[in-house]
Amino acid sequence: MFKFSTLLIAFLSYTQLLLAQKTNSPHTMLWEVKDPRSYNVSYLFGTMHIFGESWLDSITLVKDKFINAKHILIEGTITKDTENRIIDSFRKPYLGPAILPRKIFSNKCFNIVNCYTKSINWGDIDTLFHENPQPIVVLSLLQWLLLNDYASRFHIKTTEEDVLDHFFSKNANTKNREVTSLDNLYETVTNFIQNQNPKVLAKDIEELANSLQKSDLTLSKYYNVIKNYKNLQYNYYFTKKAPRDDESDGSELTLRNNLWMPKLINAFNKDNCFVAVGISHLNYKNGLINQLKAAGFEVTPVEIKRIGLQ
Repeated sequence: MFKFSTLLIAFLSYTQLLLAQKTNSPHTMLWEVKDPRSYNVSYLFGTMHIFGESWLDSITLVKDKFINAKHILIEGTITKDTENRIIDSFRKPYLGPAILPRKIFSNKCFNIVNCYTKSINWGDIDTLFHENPQPIVVLSLLQWLLLNDYASRFHIKTTEEDVLDHFFSKNANTKNREVTSLDNLYETVTNFIQNQNPKVLAKDIEELANSLQKSDLTLSKYYNVIKNYKNLQYNYYFTKKAPRDDESDGSELTLRNNLWMPKLINAFNKDNCFVAVGISHLNYKNGLINQLKAAGFEVTPVEIKRIGLQ
């Protein structure tokens, strides 16, 4: 059985690396949020789920803001009950159209992924899809594992226990601080399963699989996003819509941002807060930074430096 933490990170990671482009916007991942009504000062930090605490250790300013905040807000916290409910949802029969690896992957990608699943003792990919009631979960896990293999070529060493999400969740309850979960993680993950397009996931997996075969990482669309984040040079595009925002219900990213905003406004009014969410949620036209500005908050980038960065 797959570790639950791997499953969760796979879902949270989905939109992290979809777009990369050069912009004239600030490059920092840390933003100061001032409430003009209460004069509270809070901080919003954008994580990337393939980076871990060992990487964060080199950015002392971010850790200082986290330690000194009175109220911590994170994407979601896991209780045993929530974990069991989500795992049970994975065991329910899949009612969507059939997902056959040989139909959604090219022959080249099928062979790469098939060799990969065998190398990690998952067996051949046809059997893997046939024996699992939720093949969309298998696709998400494949994407996550291939992404980590890709990231390892940047010398990013991340274990499941090391990822930033675990660090902030694990340490949020220290000093008797208030901790708020922005998401109902059961609803988030089950909605993902119900609404995700297997062909879209398969396309991303194909690009990752092909990238792993290349000696020149710069040929991959993921290259600049990972490199720039690692070097504290993440690019924003605040006038651009989030991927799939043109769909009738909007993107999962924007829908979650809209649900989080009332909680963020309420928290910023009351306390000095530290918010840690995937950096894609800060980005785009309907991202949290633009929404907070529209709600009357003063949101400014904070320059951060990494120890030992060349």
